[in-house]
Amino acid sequence: MKKIPLLFLITLFSNATFSQPWDAGNPKIIAPLSGCALSATEKISVEFFNYADTIQSPPAGNIFITLKNNGILLFTESFQDTIYPNTFYKYTFTNTVNMSVQGTYNFDVILRIPRDTFPQNDSMRQSPVICSSLSAGGNLTPDTSVCTGLFTDTLALSGFNGSILFWESSDDNGLHWSIINSQNDSLKSNAVKTTFYRVIVKNGLCPNDTSDIDTVTVYPPAKAEAISDTTISYGYSVFLNGSGGIAYSWSPATGLDFTSVANPEAKPLSDITYILTITDANGCTDNEGVNIKVIKDYYFVFSSLFTPNSDGKNDTWNIENTEDYPDCKLTIFNRFGTLILSKTGYTNDWDGKFSGSVLPDGTYFYMMDCPGSSKVFKGSILILSGGE
Repeated sequence: MKKIPLLFLITLFSNATFSQPWDAGNPKIIAPLSGCALSATEKISVEFFNYADTIQSPPAGNIFITLKNNGILLFTESFQDTIYPNTFYKYTFTNTVNMSVQGTYNFDVILRIPRDTFPQNDSMRQSPVICSSLSAGGNLTPDTSVCTGLFTDTLALSGFNGSILFWESSDDNGLHWSIINSQNDSLKSNAVKTTFYRVIVKNGLCPNDTSDIDTVTVYPPAKAEAISDTTISYGYSVFLNGSGGIAYSWSPATGLDFTSVANPEAKPLSDITYILTITDANGCTDNEGVNIKVIKDYYFVFSSLFTPNSDGKNDTWNIENTEDYPDCKLTIFNRFGTLILSKTGYTNDWDGKFSGSVLPDGTYFYMMDCPGSSKVFKGSILILSGGE
């Protein structure tokens, strides 16, 4: 028998070790996972399983691994290593992927193993990797100040990123918050007291974010006050005595000396209702009404003395309220019954003269009667002028 050289046997055995089947496959991405705010330089790590004999590279040749996104080639890398049977092998690409843009990344990982006996499992479409940009709560409309019961404005959210989960409100300076179940970017407030508002926003896989706080300051109601309803004599006046504001407006203007003061003098000639509108320091308004009843009772006040000495003081005889009864007739006599003055519609202009001369000091007598009144007004007047 012919002998086989030992060197040939060693060489044959050595070559035979590389004729064993190799099968590594089912590659999958293990990092990064879907998440929030991935970077522009993400390192992609993959893992695959060696189902067969030990893979030795070298000397068998390089292992190639390729990464695609949505079917588009990103890069192919190669490496050498020993991969043992029935084990997982992890590989991290040297190249990086920009995953800073929000979206879904559909990666394909492709293996090329030397002498792979089952290439069907070398390529695998990965579960989508979803990248979400950071949630941003956004900005609410500027703080608002309103008067009780008069809020008609709408709160609006802008500059947010994500989906609105709900609104929150607090009427105790933020100590406790209540959920308002609204996913709209605007909200009409029904606050009856000062209230904080904020919005909770979530984008994809990122944590919630909260908007800035909008404060709706609710001022207490303004309170207009004035005199109670009253009755006055025809021709007389009354002060309306308004209060509660820093600005005032009375209407109608009939019979008023001023319409924009707190306490105007009112001299209406018939029944009337005045409406006071006040504005307080917060800009809140309120109204109050005053009913004035006017009675025509022919109420006069006759002066009992005057001094017609041309000193500019008390030089004429005065009857209070006579100007409002122009149909009344006045007559004046001396103590002998001589008619000194007779006039209809007296206007407080008698200067104590008769026929152009100052009357002597003394007592004189008047009588006045008015159409529509059964009463005749009588009395005396004392003239003190220094005349004889």
